[in-house]
Amino acid sequence: MPVTDKQLKRSAEGLAGEARDEAGRRSAISRVYYAAYHRCLRWERSLPAMSPARTRGGVHRQLIARLQTPDVECNSVLAERSRRLGQLLEDQFRRRVDADYHLQASLSASELDAQLSAAREVFEKCADPNT
Repeated sequence: MPVTDKQLKRSAEGLAGEARDEAGRRSAISRVYYAAYHRCLRWERSLPAMSPARTRGGVHRQLIARLQTPDVECNSVLAERSRRLGQLLEDQFRRRVDADYHLQASLSASELDAQLSAAREVFEKCADPNT
């Protein structure tokens, strides 16, 4: 059965609320990132044109680069929003990589809070692409 970015976010917030230890925080940080990633991907599709920006890396790095360098067809409001979304997603991506791959480093509750806050901002900024 298909799932939406909003459902992913709700599930991730549920995980975050139940995170009693570092393993729980890591899992929640990762899930929160994927909710924000999919929301940004969907928002990008609503733009008048997608940025032709190319970068090394996988689909995550490529989306971040496109958001950070919006297409010239985007008005100034959309362009600024796109750049902010790119920055938010990049910050979340870094925390997700730390959570998933850097197991020797500790992740604090404040890092989970930052991830949740950034995801909330992503969803707010993606609510209406025309304002």
